[in-house]
Amino acid sequence: MEDSTATRRGLMSLLVEPSGGAGSQYVASSIQQRRRRPRALQTRERACPMILLLTALFIMPRLVASFPVNLRPAFTKRSSMQLNEEDFHGSIRLSASSSAPAIDCSPPVELSYTSFGDGTGDRSIIFLHGLLGNKRNFATIATALSQICEGDNIYSLDLRNHGSTAQWHGDMSYTAMARDVICFCQSLNLQKVTLVGHSMGGKVAQAVALLYPEQVEGLVVLDMAPVEYCPNIDAHWKAVCDIIDLLHEVSQSKFTSKRDLDMALRPGIPDPALRAFCLTNWNDKTGEWKVNIPVISQQLEVLAGFDLNTSTDDLTYTGDVLLVHGGQSRFVRHSYLPTIQSYFPNHMLTTIRGAGHW
Repeated sequence: MEDSTATRRGLMSLLVEPSGGAGSQYVASSIQQRRRRPRALQTRERACPMILLLTALFIMPRLVASFPVNLRPAFTKRSSMQLNEEDFHGSIRLSASSSAPAIDCSPPVELSYTSFGDGTGDRSIIFLHGLLGNKRNFATIATALSQICEGDNIYSLDLRNHGSTAQWHGDMSYTAMARDVICFCQSLNLQKVTLVGHSMGGKVAQAVALLYPEQVEGLVVLDMAPVEYCPNIDAHWKAVCDIIDLLHEVSQSKFTSKRDLDMALRPGIPDPALRAFCLTNWNDKTGEWKVNIPVISQQLEVLAGFDLNTSTDDLTYTGDVLLVHGGQSRFVRHSYLPTIQSYFPNHMLTTIRGAGHW
């Protein structure tokens, strides 16, 4: 780990510098330093910059409030919103103060989750994985944060049609998945949460913040914009579609071992790390996928978009939002910034140089 002085300096930079400022340079410098270190140290320190970024949001309201006004360009003071008791218990609905209407959708899916820490504090942090991911993707970071943020309630969820969430469903709209998360919060009586989402989970987190702003304390989005991606235009999204199509194709065949499946995927997914990530969704004991490949394949157009199925066009979340962009990824582009700004006026964007999407 970096020494405590350097870590505090990097954290302060992230809080007061806009995109491309000292915060981005600090993270990039940390990555370059680790590349020159032995492999064992690289492995042990790999999560350090991301932990730093995520921790920034958790202490942000308290720390930013102490800064002089001229050092707070990225965030503005907002009025607090109170969550009424009737808005939290019983049916899930939005309070009258929200700009979005009440949403009547299909019954939510009960999400599988893993909890970290003792859960004795008031703050709650929820991690949401990306497409083909699962709740274990954030286990290392969540465990570290449970030690940094002692007493906080930290959870990592399996979104619908993924991981250990048993109930598979044909609808993968972001409105429906956001409601799953809200119902999870309701089941554990979590009235204010900080959401951390990567890729598809980033869109789910953004949907939750826009549709249920009173129940979101803060938001961290990892390499995902609230826009529609098109495979004919966006090569990065086409690559995702090609992977799903390949998985759907091979799912029609029977494999006796993960090794055989790996050989079948190798021509279409030559990157061994990406192929290994896909194979985490294969149950070698049962010979079946842990994710609902057919439905995911059918819902790719829905997942590419960001249609929240509301009658209002002025959805806005005024809380603090930290967007982390991978320098080698194209999921967050300059042309998307106006849309990001319209949804999240109090956002800050930082880049990890050399990092990809996966």
